[in-house]
Amino acid sequence: MVKKIGFILLTLVLSHFIAYPLGHWLDSRNQLYGWTYLGPFPGYLDGFLLGLLFISPIIFGLGLNKIKAGLYAGLPVLIIAFLLGADNPPFWMDLVFFVAGLALAHVIFLIKNK
Repeated sequence: MVKKIGFILLTLVLSHFIAYPLGHWLDSRNQLYGWTYLGPFPGYLDGFLLGLLFISPIIFGLGLNKIKAGLYAGLPVLIIAFLLGADNPPFWMDLVFFVAGLALAHVIFLIKNK
């Protein structure tokens, strides 16, 4: 249980740091936020969610030695992104980041077990 809580905290901290470059990149591409946004700068929430979708399968999949754990860790974030109306960035970008995180975790897992 303590291990899972540590993985959750590590995932949130890494997603916060990934949110800055990713969120600024999304904001420079889209410019749709205006004066209403959530977080320290426009694009932070989108960058945080995309970072969480990419990092959570890697951390949980490798930490618990199960790729399914990475899948189950990212699914709630994917559902939240869908319910928030993921139109900026589009939902397909969320899926691409999630699948990329799962694929990277799988490759690292295969290399680690050789």
